[in-house]
Amino acid sequence: MADGGLYDQVGGGFHRYAVDEGWHIPHFEKMGVDNAALLGAYVEGAQRFDDSRLFEVVRGTLGWVREVLADPGGGFGASQDADNAPGDDGSYFTWSRPELKDVLDPQELKLVSRYFGVGSEGRMPHDPDRNVLFRLLPLAEAAQGLDLADGAEATLDRALTKLRAARQRRNPPAVDRAIYSDINGRFIAAFARAGAFLGDSSVLADARRAADRLLREAYVEDRGVAHRIDPSGAHGFGLLEDQVAFAGGLIELGGALADPRYVLPATHLLELVDREFRGEDGLLRDLSPRLYDGPSVGGVREPSYPLEDSPHLSANAAASLAFLRLASLLHDDRWRARAVALLAPVSARIGGAGLFAAGSALAAGLAETEPATVVVEGSGLLAGELAAAARRAWHPNLWVFAGRPPAPFSLPAELASASASPGEARALVCFGSSCAPPVTDPAALRPLLARGNRTPSA
Repeated sequence: MADGGLYDQVGGGFHRYAVDEGWHIPHFEKMGVDNAALLGAYVEGAQRFDDSRLFEVVRGTLGWVREVLADPGGGFGASQDADNAPGDDGSYFTWSRPELKDVLDPQELKLVSRYFGVGSEGRMPHDPDRNVLFRLLPLAEAAQGLDLADGAEATLDRALTKLRAARQRRNPPAVDRAIYSDINGRFIAAFARAGAFLGDSSVLADARRAADRLLREAYVEDRGVAHRIDPSGAHGFGLLEDQVAFAGGLIELGGALADPRYVLPATHLLELVDREFRGEDGLLRDLSPRLYDGPSVGGVREPSYPLEDSPHLSANAAASLAFLRLASLLHDDRWRARAVALLAPVSARIGGAGLFAAGSALAAGLAETEPATVVVEGSGLLAGELAAAARRAWHPNLWVFAGRPPAPFSLPAELASASASPGEARALVCFGSSCAPPVTDPAALRPLLARGNRTPSA
C-alpha cells in the first residue's frame, strides 16, 4: 500500500481505495477513519520490523493529518475530498510530464520519472497524460546512470519538496471539518502511539488537544460522549462506536503520558458501555435506548449488533480491545474478564467471518497474551535511551513508564514492592505478574519484549 498509488507519495496519507488490480490508481478521497487505523498499523509495523520505510510512512501520514485535518481549536476533521471541482478526477494529486518538467531540473525529472513510474501503470484511464505517482523501482536502480551530485536520496528529497510547493499552489479539494468523536478517538490513539514511538512531544500534544476539546465540549459523565461537536454544541449521544473509540483513544493517551486525567474518563466511559449497551447474549448494541437522543427513523431503535469489521474495527471488537488495554494499564483483571465474556458470544456469531472478524481475533489473541510493563528508573542519558528503546520495541500489549506512575495506574505486585533504584538507570520489565532481571542495556529491550515471557531458544 505504501509504495503504490493508495499512498500519496508527495503529500502523505492514504487515499480511500484502489480502482485497479495493481493498486496504482486510487479513488482520491482521504478518509480520517482509514488514516487513523493505518497510522496505528504502520507504527506497530515499524516497532516490530524496524523498517525505515515504515518510519517514513508514519511521518508522512502524520504530516498530512496535521497539515490538512487538524483543527486550530483541537481535534481532527473527517476527510478530504477527491476532487476540487465538478467533473474533476484527482487533478490535485496527479501530474503530467509538462507539469513535472516545469517544477524539476533535468536530473530530478529523470529520477522522479523512473522512480515513480511516470508514463507506466499509474496513468489515469480517462486522461493518460496525467500520472499517479507510485514507487516502481528501488531508488538505487532508478538512479543508475544519472549524474546526481548530491546522491539519490538528497535529490529525491529536493524534488519532493519542489512538488509539494507546486501542489500547494493548486486549488485543493475541500476538507470536511466536522469533529466526530469516533474518528477523533481513533486519531487520539494513533497519535499517542506515534508520538511515544517517535519520541515527539508535539504529536502527543496534538492528541492531548483533541482529547481535551472533546472532554470539554462533548463529554458528560452520565451520558457519555456525543457523536459530534459544532458551534452550537454537542449532538448525538448514546452511540456505542463513539464511546468505545473515544475511550480507546483516552486509554492510549493516558498511558503514553502517565496522566490520570485521561484514564479516569476512559474508565467511566467503559463502565457506561458495560451498563447501558448490553443486549442479547451479552453482546453490545449499537445504541443505548436510554441515552440515544437522535431521530427514530424506521427500525433505528431495534437492537443491532456491530460485530463485523466493515471496513474499520467493529464496535464490539473495539470494546473488547479497550477492555483489554485498560486491564493491562491498571493491572485490573476485572476488565480482562469483561473482554473474555464479550468475546464468547461474538465468536459464536461471527466465528467463520474470516477477515471481517479480524478485530475480534486480535482481541482474542491479546486476551491470551501476558501484557508487558516497563518502568525506567533513574535519570540522565541512559535512562532516556532505555525509555526510547522500550517505546520503539514491539510487544502486542505494552506500556512504558519513565518512573513509577501515579494512581490509578498500577504495577505488577513484584515490581510495585521492589525497592526503587537510588539513582542507577535501569529498566524493569514484567510480563503479567512475572518480572525479568533489571535491564541496563537499551539494545537488550527489543529482543526481550519481542520474546515476551517465553523461554529463549538455545
